[in-house]
Amino acid sequence: MTQDDQSSFLLDDILVSPQHNTLSLQGRTLSLQPKVMAVLCYLARHRDRVVSNDELLDQVWQGRVVTHASVQKSMNTLRNALAELAGAREFVAHFSKRGYQLVVPVDFAPVEIKPEETVPPPPAEPVARRGRAAALIGLSLLLGLFGVLIWFAGEQGGVEKPTFAQVTQTAYAAAQPLAIDGKRDRHAEPHPDGRRIAFLSDSVTEGGSQSQILIREAGGADWVLAGVDGFWVDLAWSPSGRNLVATEIRRAEGLPWSPDYFEKPNYLYTFHIFTLDFRGERLLEKNLLSQWQGAVESVTWWDDNTLEFVASLGPGSTNERYRYLIAEQALSVVNQLESGFVPQQSTVHDKLAAVVSRQRSQVQIEILNARQQRLTVASVPTAALDISWVPDGSGILLWEKDSKKLSRLDLSGELTPLQYSVAPGFTLDRPRYSRDGKSILLTASLVKSDFQLLDFSGQINPIAAQSPIIGQPALAPEGDAIVFVAGQNDQYQLTRWRDRQEEVLAKLAVRPEQIIWPAQRDFLLYRTGGSIWQYDFTARSAQVLSDAASRREMLGYEPTTRTLWFIRQNNDARNIWRRDLKNGAEKQLTFGSVGTVRELKGALYFQYTGQRGLWLLAETQQNPRQISANLPSNSQLLRLTENAVYFVAGGPCRESAVQRLDLTSDNVSTVLPREQAKVASYDFHPERGVLQMACRLPESDIVELLPVLSQK
Repeated sequence: MTQDDQSSFLLDDILVSPQHNTLSLQGRTLSLQPKVMAVLCYLARHRDRVVSNDELLDQVWQGRVVTHASVQKSMNTLRNALAELAGAREFVAHFSKRGYQLVVPVDFAPVEIKPEETVPPPPAEPVARRGRAAALIGLSLLLGLFGVLIWFAGEQGGVEKPTFAQVTQTAYAAAQPLAIDGKRDRHAEPHPDGRRIAFLSDSVTEGGSQSQILIREAGGADWVLAGVDGFWVDLAWSPSGRNLVATEIRRAEGLPWSPDYFEKPNYLYTFHIFTLDFRGERLLEKNLLSQWQGAVESVTWWDDNTLEFVASLGPGSTNERYRYLIAEQALSVVNQLESGFVPQQSTVHDKLAAVVSRQRSQVQIEILNARQQRLTVASVPTAALDISWVPDGSGILLWEKDSKKLSRLDLSGELTPLQYSVAPGFTLDRPRYSRDGKSILLTASLVKSDFQLLDFSGQINPIAAQSPIIGQPALAPEGDAIVFVAGQNDQYQLTRWRDRQEEVLAKLAVRPEQIIWPAQRDFLLYRTGGSIWQYDFTARSAQVLSDAASRREMLGYEPTTRTLWFIRQNNDARNIWRRDLKNGAEKQLTFGSVGTVRELKGALYFQYTGQRGLWLLAETQQNPRQISANLPSNSQLLRLTENAVYFVAGGPCRESAVQRLDLTSDNVSTVLPREQAKVASYDFHPERGVLQMACRLPESDIVELLPVLSQK
């Protein structure tokens, strides 16, 4: 753009300031990327005609090697910004195969703008007190990663650093009630000044859910910062505390709100940066950074102008550490770790980076200095971790999500277990030290497993267990009983529920990850950690079948031949394997990726992921064969009989009715309609009905763990 192109103009009643890359209306201001502003200005100067994609590429991008997709991305961003500022009016019309044209008046008459008014802060409406509906954030439809300039100037609330206490405590206890009925607060992120926290709060809507970001001040008052019709999944304050980055996750436009069973998720991640004024409890500026077509594992700040995040770029790609310079709009990949391990997540404190990394079954945490030189490394048992820095930078707080172990890793490499106690029945997640290092904040969730049996009369029969049901229940082959694992206070019981009575079958030291009751069998299979167990109803005892079952999904077991079938997953590929327990030999039986699998008398019925039809792998066959072409792709098989397969289609919490595939005629029919689709099915019996769970967001609250008083 030339110097003349920097003159402000009116787009209908919107003030456009090319000098500042801003749009303003009624006291609100939004920033645009420079290239998006250049597109708008070019359309304004040629408002009397349709401008083609090629012309925009030639005039705005000026010979750079880009495609028409770049024009589309900029146009989508422009339309979203205009819609967020001025509502659902049409500003830019698209003419198929011709191009774009502005369809509102453009006034280039001189517009007087005082310098202090060029970037006015919006009114306090986006930060209404809790209880008022939060303004929804406009979506950016960018397919790659493009930045926008963030304004850091001005007085922003007097951020002060707290005085750090030396963190030596090793035992903590809950200091407040863990849940309040109807609340769904989570993910507390203490502010660097120690006087406030940011956190997330969820609510259920007809179309799915809504998620809000709130700021809790020192006095306990909350104000709403932003909301989306999806989910916020991560929060991080910049080192100065002036800015908050939040990661939003949602499905691509036009797709259902949850993926089909066994479908690749295809989520889009968007980074939002908020610049805040805490004295005025208001939002100074909000910017959308991107929509990332991959999986974002973590986000943190390298410095006040640079984001660091760990992400993949799509299915089958490996994670990388990325840095994004916001003002320069520059994306780069951080050098690979010298260890050769693949990063899983990272967190930064004063340019010290703690990185969880993985190589095959080995997982470690590396702490790196600003030159990416390793200061210390420690092996950890799992990659299912949440990590954050101790406020004084002396180490890392580790949370093992599966085992619920809390520990602290010092810069010297010493690992110290932390003891804690909470009220029974709650699940904890995402611990963060308070900024003074004296307490720990966590999310405490009250997960209610609302299992029920829907019978053929349409009646819903709740399973009222005495202790909370955890994991996946299973129907007996005859349909007259349900087996599940009940748990409370880290005590687990294998339980049979029959005639509304509970019978404890076995007490377990470790929570099972999977439990199945194979058809036409008088035993159960369950997996705990790396072991598969068989519970025999006749002997009323359990024995270990295999100790080599880490991260494997059980399918079935044939005791006469001592053959065990299971799923082994490698990246996105799931395949069926067979293990001979007599000699330990294993063999891969499928090559590709399978979805749902059910075993019946040594025969395996399954689908290939994303493919319509049903395949059979008999025990005497070397290769599977297709036996039906009519089973919908990505179905969930619930039950097998000699001549039928019962299944549901759709995805978790948006399921179809229970359907039947007749293996003789290859016809599909509905056998059990459901009024409520927001359920997840676990099992089915042709005479009893479907075993399902109602889909509800868990109640949750933020818990503060204080040091045990007797500890010195």
